Amino acid sequence: MIQNLPSHNRFWLKESHEKRSDRAFRLVKLAVESLKAKGVSITYANIEKESKIQDPAGMGIHRNTIKSNLQCHEYYAQHSSTYKKKKRKKESTARGFKIDGKAADSRKNQVLMRRYSQLTKDELICRLIQFEEQVTIERNNHNTKVIDLLAELLCAQPLNHVIKNTEEVRDSHLL
Repeated sequence: MIQNLPSHNRFWLKESHEKRSDRAFRLVKLAVESLKAKGVSITYANIEKESKIQDPAGMGIHRNTIKSNLQCHEYYAQHSSTYKKKKRKKESTARGFKIDGKAADSRKNQVLMRRYSQLTKDELICRLIQFEEQVTIERNNHNTKVIDLLAELLCAQPLNHVIKNTEEVRDSHLL
């Protein structure tokens, strides 16, 4: 008869479940704070190990408890850098893009894709701004060089000579 009851109707287990859930969240929180203080990355395995140290009973919690307990998982996701990286990689759809009409298959492009996919959005924006500033500087330098070259050419050759040559070319085409 008890086996036929849905799990949410087992009111006598509610208090026990809440105690265990609160204990798990408290241990996850203690473990995460301790790992942050030590400068260790926050992963399921590290939380599991640290929770055994933080638990007065020495039992700790299993990594699946973090995954199944909504409160624990949200806290883990909020503080874990590895969780954010995995999520960012899954959302990435930049595979197979084209550079100058060629598929990004070359080794160099693959390395660049991997490097840029590990950067955050703010880091990418900063890189893009730096790149655009550098392009502007290079264009200004190039334009200055072209203007200087044209000025040298014009100063080296009298304008009358240039005009006569163009008239000769034009007259030769009329014949």
